[in-house]
Amino acid sequence: MTFVTTAFSNGHRRRRSWRRILSLLFAVTGSTLLNAQPLPPLSDVQQLAAGEGHACVLTTAGAVKCWGNNEYGQLGDGTTTHRYLPANVIGLSSGVIAISAGYRHSCALMAAGSVKCWGKNLLQQLGDGTSTNRLTPVNVLNLTDATAITAGGDHTCALIGLTGLKCWGYNGYGELGTGNTTNQATPANVIGGQNLLAVSAGYSHTCALTTTNTVKCWGVRDRVCNLVTCSYDVDLSPTAVSALGSDVMAISAGQYFSCARTSSGAVKCWGDNYYNQLGDLGNDNPNPVTPFPISGLNSGVASISAGYRHACARLADGTARCWGDNTAAQLGDGSNVRALTPVTVSGLTTAATIAAGGSFSCAQMASNGVKCWGSNSAGQLGDNEPWFRSRPVDVVGLGSGVQSIASGEFHSCAVTASGAVKCWGNNNSGQIGDGSTLQRGTPVAVTGISSGAATVSTGANHSCSVSTSGAVKCWGANDLGQVGDGSHNQRLTPVPVVGLNSGIIKVDAGNFHSCARTTTGAPKCWGSNSDGQIGNGSVSLSFTSPVSVNNLASGIRDISGGEFHSCAIVSAGGVACWGRNDSAQLGDGSYNDSNVPVTLSFLDPVSVSISAGSTHSCVVGDREIFCWGTNNNGECGTGFPSSPIVNPVLLPDLRGNALAVSAGFRYACAIADGGQAFCWGNNGFGQLGDGSTSNRSRAVAVNGLDSGVSQISAGSYHSCALAQGGNVKCWGYNINGQLGIGIRNYRLPADVLDNPAFFYDGFEAPGP
Repeated sequence: MTFVTTAFSNGHRRRRSWRRILSLLFAVTGSTLLNAQPLPPLSDVQQLAAGEGHACVLTTAGAVKCWGNNEYGQLGDGTTTHRYLPANVIGLSSGVIAISAGYRHSCALMAAGSVKCWGKNLLQQLGDGTSTNRLTPVNVLNLTDATAITAGGDHTCALIGLTGLKCWGYNGYGELGTGNTTNQATPANVIGGQNLLAVSAGYSHTCALTTTNTVKCWGVRDRVCNLVTCSYDVDLSPTAVSALGSDVMAISAGQYFSCARTSSGAVKCWGDNYYNQLGDLGNDNPNPVTPFPISGLNSGVASISAGYRHACARLADGTARCWGDNTAAQLGDGSNVRALTPVTVSGLTTAATIAAGGSFSCAQMASNGVKCWGSNSAGQLGDNEPWFRSRPVDVVGLGSGVQSIASGEFHSCAVTASGAVKCWGNNNSGQIGDGSTLQRGTPVAVTGISSGAATVSTGANHSCSVSTSGAVKCWGANDLGQVGDGSHNQRLTPVPVVGLNSGIIKVDAGNFHSCARTTTGAPKCWGSNSDGQIGNGSVSLSFTSPVSVNNLASGIRDISGGEFHSCAIVSAGGVACWGRNDSAQLGDGSYNDSNVPVTLSFLDPVSVSISAGSTHSCVVGDREIFCWGTNNNGECGTGFPSSPIVNPVLLPDLRGNALAVSAGFRYACAIADGGQAFCWGNNGFGQLGDGSTSNRSRAVAVNGLDSGVSQISAGSYHSCALAQGGNVKCWGYNINGQLGIGIRNYRLPADVLDNPAFFYDGFEAPGP
């Protein structure tokens, strides 16, 4: 399949002193090294700001540090490298009195009243008169007397005492309050912006608190969405939120909603409620423009923060409550279940301020430290635990003697020494097979397969295993019949595949279909057939039980299911493929789809194993590897990225010593003589295992796997290998815990760490 195990059997398949090699490693990998000593918590913080995927702090010395997503330079350290520990903002080591973090940009208010911004500037949100992204702070033009700042989605505002308000950047929804929808490259006056105490910029709207404790907002007032599009009601200039009255003490604007704190310490919110960020209002009035009281927060709230799809409140006693979207555990209660009413953030008893970001949250503690929780997709928790591993790490709890492994889209599975099947990672469709839909960061037993399993295979959201007696069972998503039990019912535990209760040698799970090889060499496929990947001459049908592949009645040596295509090695040693061919993944010299097998112009008559990836395929024959299909990431391993390769080409590396290959999503991995592992292609999440995140168009060695590897499996963005002694190692993307190392990309509140000597730049992850 796209993401399958390739067996290695029967011919088929020091370290030096840190100080001495510091400069060498920096030159080679572009990576600074981690201080070997435990890192202390961040301290001496006087202000905290959270953006969509990054956070910043203002220290007591007036310096600024940021961490997390740095795609547009919003961390201000002169790079676009994500940072998993706080990095110093260049040029802001003192003199800053306030900070604000927006969607992809950040700003600082200087003691003299000037403002500096950095990061994304495509919509002129930095106010320097250009639309050029800035990796370090630049001055906002024509602004010398600011007293407060706020960075929103793609716009920014500055308060000028009680005399006025100026905004700049994107204005497509009137969020600048200038009475029109014209973008502003430099600060422009907000209509009626006098006598304001505070201002808060949301994603596409802005709100301000007046000296009479009333609230005015402008920009997107209401958003109504269906399955295809959203429509917006907007205000082009400040409009009173009259239902709030005149006892508001604080405001916070989120993505498409806003919240206010009253003088009694109560919280009211209004706007978008698609993720229950307005609490238990329900769906009868999903997007009220009238403020709605948040249950359980009718008094005692000291501060509030509206994020992108959730909100948080700090209570006077130092505890915190959050509500709304929780898919990345941003509510901090230890679950990822959406909360209609505020839930208590675990372990916070001395919070001084709170900040809700995109899919994460942070709190400044009374001790002047910072704790963050939720998504860590780009290091926004600041605890030095990235969401991927660019070098292999041991899977927890499998032991030795593992017999088979498989890497799916966002989950992995293994057959243990005792013949049990264990899986870990994403489980939203029950693909883990433990009877639940809970994500698993470490391997858990698949219900009903405690012994007798021989191999396992994983698709996008389903899994299959073959027993030692040749019977096939599958579990997980079944909307397209990919489980093969004759139904479309989701299966949280394994069920037998119809008609495959014996005589099966191999099963290979594609994205949404599966294929099996019988003892007679007959292929059987089932599941999605939208592109003819079942191979029985039909299209646009799904098959809930196995069917025969046309023109391949017997004698196939190997079979593999890809994303929307399948391939097999036929009896004479040649290759046949069928299904979608828009990226030349069938390798027949054309871009024509085929619902029956087509024979490749392939010269090697002794092919032994094949692997169909997402939009490319690879085969091993006579100890050499040939690949075809998409190659824009170098996944065909030719030495340079290119347009699709329509006929098989020889991989220039591993000639004469290739034993096995596994094609994943835009990359591939292989095993060479002696059990050394190699990978090539897309490497954005470290899935090649060479310690970098750079794409490779030639095969590179996987770090630490220079011998003894018997199986390798390339998944969607992660890989696993069966190493010497039957131990399993995985590397790459870990958003759902698919590496099996006990952590995922989100977690409960943890200290943001400080490391003044070195900081981690994302190339090499520390151990779990």
